[in-house]
Amino acid sequence: MIRRPPRSTLFPYTTLFRSRESVVTDTVLEVDGTPASNWTFQETMIDDEHCVAVALHSKSSEDRDGDDRFEVSGNFEPLTFEELVRSLAPLRPMDPSRWLTFDRKPEKPS
Repeated sequence: MIRRPPRSTLFPYTTLFRSRESVVTDTVLEVDGTPASNWTFQETMIDDEHCVAVALHSKSSEDRDGDDRFEVSGNFEPLTFEELVRSLAPLRPMDPSRWLTFDRKPEKPS
């Protein structure tokens, strides 16, 4: 977690052109003008108007060596809602009293 005022953090990048076919990893994080080498970014376009960025953090830049979580594994794949929730399972048995409590609430807070 970055606990700095937004004005003290910069994200300079060198790759101006981004496409759906490529993942860009050259964006860096600078905090108070100093590069934070323990952050890695992966960015790509998901359509013509939207991009996605993933920030990966390690305790130190040396921790990333040999850690495959920091390797680019391919393009992002959009999922439908159905694909996203297909294999979900309840964390605990349903409690009817929770539904009754929720159902009694007004639809719009006053």
